[in-house]
Amino acid sequence: MDYSQILFNLLDNAITALENDQNFDKKLGIIIDEDDEKYYFIIENNFPIIPSDIQTKIFDKGFTTKKDGEGGMGLYIVKSLVEKYKGTIEVISEEDLGTSFEVAIPKSQKLPPLCKSLN
Repeated sequence: MDYSQILFNLLDNAITALENDQNFDKKLGIIIDEDDEKYYFIIENNFPIIPSDIQTKIFDKGFTTKKDGEGGMGLYIVKSLVEKYKGTIEVISEEDLGTSFEVAIPKSQKLPPLCKSLN
């Protein structure tokens, strides 16, 4: 359930950001991969770019960029869950590239039962 919540919150944020953008060339990418040591979840979209001064705050409890003030818990929950599994989360946001959230979780951590059955 925790891994699903990480993916859902990141996808929900990416989709909402694209819906609120007026650009017609909207792109959303999802990468789920692994190597010998880690599982990776990468969610990327081409708009909007997150300013560097906000990147340091987006994982804070209650922080939101939404005009109606709603939200502010999704990325906080994501970061808390990633840390629960001793993983890392990084946001990369650059002009002409877009924004990506990259999660890495060590394989040494206990996986939820559903993931075990897929291996």
